[in-house]
Amino acid sequence: MISEEEAEQRKVYLRAAQKGDRQAFEKLLQPYLPKLYNLSYHLLQHRDDASDAVQDTCIKAYRNLGGFREEADLGTWLSRILRNTILDDVKRAVRRHEEATEVLPERGEHITEPGLEKRELGDLMLGFINQLSDKLR
Repeated sequence: MISEEEAEQRKVYLRAAQKGDRQAFEKLLQPYLPKLYNLSYHLLQHRDDASDAVQDTCIKAYRNLGGFREEADLGTWLSRILRNTILDDVKRAVRRHEEATEVLPERGEHITEPGLEKRELGDLMLGFINQLSDKLR
């Protein structure tokens, strides 16, 4: 639990940050960053990904701070942004995976013979690569 003095200081930081004061925003977020990172790491199990998710969360929070209701809990709001950020990243990764698997040949297609020459194998590989979309090359 925070003291009344700390709660008032956070309100001052919030109002200043909502007017565009980046230093106030940084001071406002500082007490929440360890908890956000811990939550992010718990969900992602990877340090760099967890840090990236927290950074993305901070950017989104800054951009949307004008819509934050003062009577709401900032920690809960930030946690929700973090969870949504991670969920969006996971959905995007699944879509990329699905797109990548759509260009793979069906099982049993293009089976190579044991005596296939290196040149023929190279031509075959080049053919597969050319079938990939530009995005996947």
